[in-house]
Amino acid sequence: MVWVTFKALELDRSELAARLQAEQEERVSSALWRIDARLTPLLAEEAARPDFVFQPLGNNDTLANVGADNFLSAAPSQVLLHFELKPTGQGTSPQVRGQDGKGTKPDVYCERLDELLAAVQFEQLLSELPEQSLPQLTLLANNPDIYANEQPQVVVGNNLSQEEVAQLPREQQPNLNGPSANDGPSVPTGRGQSPATQAEGYGQQQSDNAFNNRIGKDLQQRNNAYQAFTQRTLERQQLNEQNQAKANRKPLAIREGISRPLWVGDKLLFAHRVQRGKETVIQGCWLDWAGLRRQLLEEIADLPGASLAPIGGDEVMTGRILATLPVRLVVPPPLAKPPLWSPIRLALAVAWGTFVLASGAAAWLLLGVVNLSERRASFVSAVTHELRTPLTTFRMYAEMLAADMIKEPDQRQRYLETLCVEADRLTHLVDNVLLYARLERTQPGKNRVAISVGEMLDRFTSRLADRAEQADLKLVVECDVSARQLTLQTDPAAVEQIVFNLVDNACKYAVPCSDQLIVLAVGVQGRTVELSVRDFGPGLSRSAQRRLFQPFSKTSEEAAVSAPGVGLGLALCKRLANDLGGELRFAAAQPGAQFLLQLPR
Repeated sequence: MVWVTFKALELDRSELAARLQAEQEERVSSALWRIDARLTPLLAEEAARPDFVFQPLGNNDTLANVGADNFLSAAPSQVLLHFELKPTGQGTSPQVRGQDGKGTKPDVYCERLDELLAAVQFEQLLSELPEQSLPQLTLLANNPDIYANEQPQVVVGNNLSQEEVAQLPREQQPNLNGPSANDGPSVPTGRGQSPATQAEGYGQQQSDNAFNNRIGKDLQQRNNAYQAFTQRTLERQQLNEQNQAKANRKPLAIREGISRPLWVGDKLLFAHRVQRGKETVIQGCWLDWAGLRRQLLEEIADLPGASLAPIGGDEVMTGRILATLPVRLVVPPPLAKPPLWSPIRLALAVAWGTFVLASGAAAWLLLGVVNLSERRASFVSAVTHELRTPLTTFRMYAEMLAADMIKEPDQRQRYLETLCVEADRLTHLVDNVLLYARLERTQPGKNRVAISVGEMLDRFTSRLADRAEQADLKLVVECDVSARQLTLQTDPAAVEQIVFNLVDNACKYAVPCSDQLIVLAVGVQGRTVELSVRDFGPGLSRSAQRRLFQPFSKTSEEAAVSAPGVGLGLALCKRLANDLGGELRFAAAQPGAQFLLQLPR
């Protein structure tokens, strides 16, 4: 039971922890979806910006002339700076106006640009950016109107042809229609490639564990949604570029790489490489991570204790990562505090209660069997002693009378009377034993008849008086006329047996006494008739009172030093009284002892 309890409680705690973990994972999954949904428009917009909007502007240039957004007024608040880095280590920004020394410079953008150039090394940053280029849309020389009704040729990597692209492994083929939820690991299809699909440093490792598989599927779905949104944004931007190229009747000569979010120290950049002929530059933006983190945590305020932690470039990414940024959602483990009463704990309590009750019942039964065995052994010893004494008297007196050794008639008469007394004693002993055995085997209440109290007393009063006279005591019967006329439905023989045993005990144990009387009183108490037998002897001790009605309670040692008997009379009286529907109890009296027999009217 202890081992089962320990294991059950352990399983209960494990089940609770698993349930809380599953509930937390559901909340975490919802939080990741909300975060990625919040970041997707921002990153998709930045990933779709054409290369020329990152070029610095002179005093005489206007953003409208080059078709770029007005960075000074319409730049997203989550972006601290847009930049372009050259291999020489120089850097420019479209938000810093008049970089030729003419005009004015917004101090905040200048400071940010200087801070970025001090923290970034071109070669190191370039090595962390994917070399794979965006799928580009080009004009066919023999069909300038291809964009109106045909799928444009896809240019991947080093200007592979459509046939060469078809021969690539599926996971390396670009998907211009956006990733599907049923696809395998997605490949970069837009400038805003997520950390989950980047081949370098941010690979998501599959696990055979079902829990990790579920996390991987959730991440894949979020990544697919982000990729699809980015793809649509990129296609719209490229369509604008195509229209411009179509108007100029020249193909696009610039190859743009895939954008990738990465950490440079504590700065979060979103950058990509751009190939202009033989020159390679880096374009991108510096994201306001502090402001983004504050907004994202407000978005998931229903997830207590949650925080967002950056993921390093060489750190293996596991679950709870964003599909848009190299950031992990950190959530404290749920507190698995078991309830006071769970189904398992309730079942264990019932099992332990049953076990304790069964153990107690078994212990009580075994103790009762042991006590009964001891009492029966004592009873056998007491019966042996009780039988030996009268048998010895019988044999001795019978031998003396048979040998005609008693010549005087008076002495012979006394011997014969003694033999009669011993015979009655043996008869009483045997009757008690046989009656108690019969009560153990048969159903009570089969011999009940209607009889008046007066008639019943007349049947055994003379016998009781004779027994009291043998002990030099006097029997006094107290019963008024109204009580004698009451009728009882009872067994007169059983009542006689009870009263005779009580008088017999008084005769044996009340000598010597202060008053040579045994009082048999009859009274009416409500719906019962009460017969009391009282003597005026020394009474009973407390230990004797506790064992009064136990069968076989007298040992052979007690039988040797006390009045004759085997300790079965009162137990027999108690059982007979219960069978008659009444009650027998002891009542202390000063002096002496008193027994009350209550019978229903």
